[in-house]
Amino acid sequence: MLLATERLVLRPPTHADAAAMVVYYNDPEIAAMQDWDLPQTPERVLRHIDECAALGGPTPGAWMNLVVEADGECAGHVACHLDPTSSVAEVGYTLAREHWGKGYASEALDELLNHLIATTSVHRFVASLDPNNVRSMRVLERAGFLFESLSERSYPMRGGWEDDLRYAMTRQQREAWIGRTTAPTPARPATSQKRRSEAPLAPTLSGTTWGPSPLAAPPAPWPHLSSVP
Repeated sequence: MLLATERLVLRPPTHADAAAMVVYYNDPEIAAMQDWDLPQTPERVLRHIDECAALGGPTPGAWMNLVVEADGECAGHVACHLDPTSSVAEVGYTLAREHWGKGYASEALDELLNHLIATTSVHRFVASLDPNNVRSMRVLERAGFLFESLSERSYPMRGGWEDDLRYAMTRQQREAWIGRTTAPTPARPATSQKRRSEAPLAPTLSGTTWGPSPLAAPPAPWPHLSSVP
């Protein structure tokens, strides 16, 4: 399986990617928003690479990762989990810190969504993330996802419970989004605490509070967040 965008290649991971993956899997800012086991050892990463290679592509009932390759190197990965009927796809994305802020997450996610629509019977896309991961919210909104719910202390993570922010959209909503002429106003959660993201793109921002708002820059004191990945 090989997908390509203007700047990126999405492909199954290989053993040559393991060193880069071990680094960003164990990056504290990324791992704080992830539910994978820590530390991520080279042996554990290699086993996961082999599992993804055996799948070959998105597979009902399994998580599948595709490396996001930029300029010939592993910049991160996108992830997809199809339910047993291939009707619901959960998606995610993770980039190494040095590749934040380049738009790679949006570009890779768009390509993954387009591939799933073209090759599967998926009806609904969902995403789960840390409510403080503002940049990740923006990636989802730019792909057409809509905020659905914030469940407090509902996600089990490393022996504790974290808040769970959910975004979703249907196939029809994605298709309408692609064909839009103007961008709708996304709904944002009224409050946010902390939980993981399948693919964090920004440091945790404790105490962030949101109301419904367009894709505009957030209020001070974080003006730098006006630039999305």
